Amino acid sequence: MSDVAPPDTSEWWDVDTVTAAALAVLRLDGDDVDAARVRSFVPVVGIRIAQRVDSESMVVPDAVLDDCMTRGVVSYYRAKDSPPATDDFGLAPGYGSADPLQPIWSTLNPYRRRFGVA
Repeated sequence: MSDVAPPDTSEWWDVDTVTAAALAVLRLDGDDVDAARVRSFVPVVGIRIAQRVDSESMVVPDAVLDDCMTRGVVSYYRAKDSPPATDDFGLAPGYGSADPLQPIWSTLNPYRRRFGVA
């Protein structure tokens, strides 16, 4: 058993703001057929960012969080057209990262508070 508190994954993002920013980057309007899909990625990205930073309270500057949230949601949306992460034999086909958030991890790494092996 561990005495370490889990990451704070409470909702710290504004779904409407992040959705609007991601739709603007994707050049989609709020009435687009994929707007609901983009909106559904916001909490997924927010929780993954909180888990990555792994602190009891978010210490990442707001501008960095806003940028990472928007880029993360856009990456998730664009990954819908990506080939599968593995082929029929369980081998990576070489199309890049299977993690749509790979591009934002390097931005968040300086704000990580805990490192370790579980």
